[in-house]
Amino acid sequence: MGLLFLGCLAMCCATGAGAFELALEQRSSGAFYVLPAATSGLTQGMLLDTGSSYVGLSQKSFRTLQREGQLEFVRHIVGRMADGKTRRVAVYRLEELRLAADCVLRDLEVALLAGADRDILGLSALQQMQPFTLSMSPPQLRGDHCAAPVVAAASVAE
Repeated sequence: MGLLFLGCLAMCCATGAGAFELALEQRSSGAFYVLPAATSGLTQGMLLDTGSSYVGLSQKSFRTLQREGQLEFVRHIVGRMADGKTRRVAVYRLEELRLAADCVLRDLEVALLAGADRDILGLSALQQMQPFTLSMSPPQLRGDHCAAPVVAAASVAE
């Protein structure tokens, strides 16, 4: 089942060296979503979930990021899901997750959530942003640590 976007775009505003603000989208369920930058390889909002230890990838996002060469297998773990069941889960290292034009998280551990139709922004990402605050009105995630994108050096002819 596809996710419905309500038209709120994620924005990132520089607030100081490494500091950032991301607008969140609040869905009708009450849950908050971060809409990653179009260049992130992800095509849908990420559920902001402080109860998830890892960034969770849907099958669709996993395939896209794997095709782009951004994922490296790390290990298998046994994880406890929100419904209380345990499941063997593959953990990968994600090279980078671009949340906005000037906000990139690097070397994240992400879990492949077999059968999942949404992505989750969990603690493995949030810990890189710390300290962070979540405000409800307006819905916004603020943090002190978000790296700028790496720009390839242009060769200079002598």
